[in-house]
Amino acid sequence: MFADVVRLLQEAPFEDSLSLSHMENQETIRDIRRALERGLRRTTNLGMVMNLGIPAVLFVLAVVFLSPGVSKAALEPSSFNLIFIILIAVSAADIGVGLFLKRRLLSPQNIFKQASSATEITAEVRFIQAAIVIYAINLSPTIYGFVLIFLGGKIENFLLFVAFTLIGFQLARPRSGDVEKLSQYYSRNSQSQGAARGKSIDPLKDFH
Repeated sequence: MFADVVRLLQEAPFEDSLSLSHMENQETIRDIRRALERGLRRTTNLGMVMNLGIPAVLFVLAVVFLSPGVSKAALEPSSFNLIFIILIAVSAADIGVGLFLKRRLLSPQNIFKQASSATEITAEVRFIQAAIVIYAINLSPTIYGFVLIFLGGKIENFLLFVAFTLIGFQLARPRSGDVEKLSQYYSRNSQSQGAARGKSIDPLKDFH
C-alpha cells in the first residue's frame, strides 16, 4: 500500500507539473519572440524616418539656403577646412560607435536584464530604446554636414556627411537576425533554467 502511494506521488503529480511548466515556458518564449519582432517592425519604420527622411528634409533646406539671394556667413577657408576635417573624423568614428552600441545594447545581457523577471514588455521596450540610440548616432553626421552649410560649406560637403549616415544605417541598424539570436538565447536560457528547476523538485519533500 505504501509503495503504491509513493509510486503515485513520484509519477503522476510530478509529470503533470513538469508538463504544465513546460507549456507555460514555451508560451513565454513565443511571447518574447513576438515582442521582439514587434519592436523590430516599429524601429525599422522609425529608423527610415530618422536616417532617410530627416536627411532628405535637411537636403531640401540646404538647397534653399544655398540658393542665390540668401545671405550667408562663411568662415575663413583655413578655419572651415579644419572644422571639416575634424567632423569627417568624428563621423567616421560615429560609425564605429554605432556598431559598438549595437553589439552592446542588443546583447542578450542588456535586453534580458534580470531574466527571471523579464517579460515581453520589458524586452520590447529595451529593444526599441537600443534601436533609437543607434539611429540617433547614425544621424549625427548629417547634422554635422547641415551645420557646415551655415559655415560656408557646399552641398557636396553636406552630401558627404549624409553618406556617413547611410553607411551607419546600413551597417548598424537592427535586423531580423538580431531578433533571431535574441529569441534563441532566451529559449535556451529558459529551457536550461526549467530543466534545473525540474531536477530540484522533490515530489516526496512534503510527504516525508
